[in-house]
Amino acid sequence: MKTTQNTILTTLLVSTLAVGMTFAQGPGGGGRPPHGPPPGGGPGGPHAGGPGGDQAEPPVPPIVKALDKDADGSISVDEMKEAPE
Repeated sequence: MKTTQNTILTTLLVSTLAVGMTFAQGPGGGGRPPHGPPPGGGPGGPHAGGPGGDQAEPPVPPIVKALDKDADGSISVDEMKEAPE
């Protein structure tokens, strides 16, 4: 009787784990394709500066463009004081 209960519980546990792992991957397996370079060009993605990657800066938010009068990429105290204007 004890062996039958252990067998049933073990089978139920293994089945639950197998089903959970199947659905955890999501559609398409979730991995990289087996051949070819990784997405984004080279290692590290499109902005890494490696082979195939460009070194483009991310876009500047419009509010920063409007407040950053000297275009140095940061908003100084003086620029913040002039912000209401």
